[in-house]
Amino acid sequence: MINRLRVCCQSWDIIARYGPAHPELPPAFFSDFTKMALDESKHFTLLTARLAALSPTTPYGSLPVHAALWESARATFGSLRARLAIIHLVHEARGLDVNPGTIARFRRAGDDESVRALEVIHADEVTHVAAGHRWFTWLCAREGIDPVQTFREEVRRGWRGDVKGPFNVEAREQAGMTRNFYEDLKGEGSGAGEEGAKEAIVGIVEAPASIEVK
Repeated sequence: MINRLRVCCQSWDIIARYGPAHPELPPAFFSDFTKMALDESKHFTLLTARLAALSPTTPYGSLPVHAALWESARATFGSLRARLAIIHLVHEARGLDVNPGTIARFRRAGDDESVRALEVIHADEVTHVAAGHRWFTWLCAREGIDPVQTFREEVRRGWRGDVKGPFNVEAREQAGMTRNFYEDLKGEGSGAGEEGAKEAIVGIVEAPASIEVK
């Protein structure tokens, strides 16, 4: 759940940090990331409501959290292109891979309300990855560089370890990410890595003992 707030904050940060440095950015860039921040705020509200309903004795803030997104934010603060690649096309794209499995677990548990909340989140996350892809490729086009090779270089510099599957190819392609972006890709940097991404994905990092999710 804390991830919802992190991405919300980073959506505002990408506007405030990089907007003044990139006066060429069109209004649509700011509209996309404003929508993303509002979506993440909505996701946080959905998830805290479900946590309160499922486990009133385990309020928000009771569970351990990771710092993978903050690590990646620090590693990419000097470059808009790197920020889009690592935060939106690695961290958020990984969410597209794992969200269906999380939804299936809650469906098997008979928790239809959580399923509906997570389905809303997943649909929104596709648009977030699409926005990251749109503005990453826009920057590459302005610089006259290949977006696929540039993305792979950004990941090699700013990510640690493999970009692991299994991949939700359909959702990734819906967001504009074809296989040549991410298959057989390994980061050689010192930023956040795959273990952090696994925890950074969707709302509930670790279910309270009182919630049975099979």
